[in-house]
Amino acid sequence: MRVAATVPARLRTATEDVTLTSGRTIKAGEHVAILTIPANTKEEDLFGAEPQIFNPHREVGKVAPWGLTFGSGSHTCPGRPLVTGGRSMRADTEIDGSLVTVARGLYRAGMELDPDSPPRLDPATHYNNYVSVPVRFSGAKAVATAARPASERQ
Repeated sequence: MRVAATVPARLRTATEDVTLTSGRTIKAGEHVAILTIPANTKEEDLFGAEPQIFNPHREVGKVAPWGLTFGSGSHTCPGRPLVTGGRSMRADTEIDGSLVTVARGLYRAGMELDPDSPPRLDPATHYNNYVSVPVRFSGAKAVATAARPASERQ
């Protein structure tokens, strides 16, 4: 979610003149934007080595692994806990949000991109939205294992 945010920018209108810590001045009425993906992928000290590359096993310390994908402060998305659940990204708890739970189940089932049918970007938008992302699963055993309750998995 941090590397491929569904909302690539957050737009705001300044309600008063403000000077940023960088020294840049923004006048009341000016439109400003935070470009989410660049903000989520530039800081190695926050997001680890090569933050622009997807790595679900990355150690990020005390930083939210989803970066600014859900906003922050008073504008934080109220649905974030539903999606991400607890802060743990190590699968050491069954209390995860719906997106994390579904994604883990799909990966346990051996989901991978279909090499014979690559993803296709939607040409009608400048966002990284896809018309299709074909996947395949690497075997019935993996699917059967993922479908069993955690207490029965080995």
